[in-house]
Amino acid sequence: MRHCVWYAIALISCLVAHCQEAIKPLIADGRKSEVELVQSGGFEGKLSRRRDSLKISFKKIGQERRLISVRIVFPEGLSSYLALEGNIAATFGSDQVVRPCVMFFEDSGACWYRLGSALDYRYGGLFRLNLASLSQAAFSKDDNGQLDWDKIREVRVGVTVDGAGEGEVTLSQLMLTSQRYVPTRPEIIPLPKAKSIGKGADPAAKVSVEDVVIDGQHALHYSFEFPLNRHMYFVPSFRLPDLDFASYSGLRLTYKASIPKPIPGLLVQLYEGGGSYYAPPPKNSDDFTTVDIKFTDFKIAGWAKKPGDDQDLKLEKLSSISIGCHGSAAENQGKGTFTVKKLELIP
Repeated sequence: MRHCVWYAIALISCLVAHCQEAIKPLIADGRKSEVELVQSGGFEGKLSRRRDSLKISFKKIGQERRLISVRIVFPEGLSSYLALEGNIAATFGSDQVVRPCVMFFEDSGACWYRLGSALDYRYGGLFRLNLASLSQAAFSKDDNGQLDWDKIREVRVGVTVDGAGEGEVTLSQLMLTSQRYVPTRPEIIPLPKAKSIGKGADPAAKVSVEDVVIDGQHALHYSFEFPLNRHMYFVPSFRLPDLDFASYSGLRLTYKASIPKPIPGLLVQLYEGGGSYYAPPPKNSDDFTTVDIKFTDFKIAGWAKKPGDDQDLKLEKLSSISIGCHGSAAENQGKGTFTVKKLELIP
């Protein structure tokens, strides 16, 4: 019996230690961490603190992007973490663009950062920044090509602001976490205007995109015309928001399509910086239909492989998606259309 008691105590101690390691508050409640507003040109700012909450009031003049953040010093470095989580409340001008941001500075001066999705101009809620894939700042040099957590000496957390105006940002319950996000429902990926449209080089090929509203939601409608019996492609693409893609099982696409035969259907591709991955093509449908595409169904594209032997899809590095088609059209004068009504991540 005594051995069982000691075993239980040891097990609880291990679990507590593990939980302490999994979550690290950046501004512990009731503790005066060394936190200060980073002052730089282009804006006037004021920092006020209440327990574990930080409020930054700012006035920005120019249109260019500025980082408005607080600095937290870590002389001993950090363990590695999967994400930064917290609460953020923001009010700012409707013509400004504000995004959550975190920056890590190593003792060598190397700097790595993650930029989140744009906030509504009156926003309040949770945010999570994936730290599995970070970008190196333009002024930084790091031969390792990745963040060295044990060499971190400073973390900056705040927002980037594009555009002039005044605003307030309140950050609270900021923490680094090693706990993987577990989604309980599908996550809608907003459909923006296509940022780039790749197409075959033949000048006879015609493509167009139209922004439409369906059931009160923004959707995309594409039209194209391929020269007959010649392999062509049409791949409108856009950037994906900052989400924990590795916590989801795949995509859910709601669409309708009329693609000329023998082209098998739509071409759905994911891009993660080093390669392009494609999935089995969703088929023609006269009415809106919904298909689920598992991430495990995506394969490396022969035309866009990565250097080296590792050709696996890295979900934590996903950056953009394209939905289009490719192949040789032999009917309907090479004309086709498709409409993307909704795009979701599924648990």
